[in-house]
Amino acid sequence: MTTPAAPAAREGSNKTDQETQADPEAVRVLARLEDVDARLRLSGRQLRDLAPVASQWLARGYSAPEITDAVVQGLPANVWAPAKIVADRLTRKLPAPRRKWRAYAECADRCGRLLPAGQDSGQCGVCAGTTPAPFLQELAAQALQELDAHSADAAPDVKAHADGLRNILRSRRLGVTA
Repeated sequence: MTTPAAPAAREGSNKTDQETQADPEAVRVLARLEDVDARLRLSGRQLRDLAPVASQWLARGYSAPEITDAVVQGLPANVWAPAKIVADRLTRKLPAPRRKWRAYAECADRCGRLLPAGQDSGQCGVCAGTTPAPFLQELAAQALQELDAHSADAAPDVKAHADGLRNILRSRRLGVTA
């Protein structure tokens, strides 16, 4: 089995330093490998070339210590090509993305609803007033079904239907069950 060559070992690359934009966090993680094991000293170019692979680790939710452990653990006694070893370990041991857990809302009434995607804290949409409550969504779905059930010739009595929905909402607010 052949190990992948380190990106820095490739010949014929005409990219200048300005063309290669490396993730600064990934470069920082790779530069600190030398602090853990002096044999893993990487040049500036090697750091920039290996940064995209380290960025994949960071994008998948892994921390700098986890990346460092994956690279440093079980190194051979002699390290002759640190860039190749780092490149091999970063690509070969690249884990699957971590699962992102959804957070619960911090509403005053402790409603227990999940937050919308992309929101890490705060109130849920229902308590904030931006999303209709689930029972209102059910009522709207029922109303649409009733409208679809009517034939095309018979015009529905919209005012009577709206009055009926208002009465249902009032009775739920007051705690009266029908």
